[in-house]
Amino acid sequence: IVKKDIISSIKYLKTKKLYCLMVHNTNVLKNKKKLNIVCEIFERLKKEKIILNKGISVYDVKDFKHLYKSFDPDIIQIPLNIFDQRFIRNKWIQRFLKDKKEVHLRSIFLQGLLLENKVPKKFSKFKFEFKTWFSWLKKNKFSNFDACLNFVLNQKINFKLVVGVDNFKHFKQIINFNGLKKNLDFENFASNKKKLIDPRTWN
Repeated sequence: IVKKDIISSIKYLKTKKLYCLMVHNTNVLKNKKKLNIVCEIFERLKKEKIILNKGISVYDVKDFKHLYKSFDPDIIQIPLNIFDQRFIRNKWIQRFLKDKKEVHLRSIFLQGLLLENKVPKKFSKFKFEFKTWFSWLKKNKFSNFDACLNFVLNQKINFKLVVGVDNFKHFKQIINFNGLKKNLDFENFASNKKKLIDPRTWN
């Protein structure tokens, strides 16, 4: 069934193979039996050159630790933004690169939350974090957008970015960005508060 669905997707995308097939629901891999089945399917698809890489999209360092070795992904997709710096602070990114894994960064705007110009009502309990953020932007004469991209692009690692856009204007704004500044310190913004940094907890 999996192979049939993938081949259907390949035809729909008008390509010969998929660059990467990625697991987003890591709970499937926590069961050893299911993990073995998924790994076997992925390896077969790679051998048949239907996919080039197997990947995993993760949200939490803790949930990911036991999967890294057992699943052995080629590509790891992780969240990284000014509030959520967990994978940098835990030095996981350095390990990925040492093991020659491809790193994809997502959620660089924290699903748009970091682009807000006032504290959203549902995040009122995090007024201190937002106040500190807004004060820094004003002091350094940065827009939210420029600051978020500066934080990511100043990381001394090889990575690819995964971004969502609402329209072509947003897309052009990202690819035409040329406001890179060096020696900016974002370390004080790092938070471990899951209700702020993990979108799965927002509802």
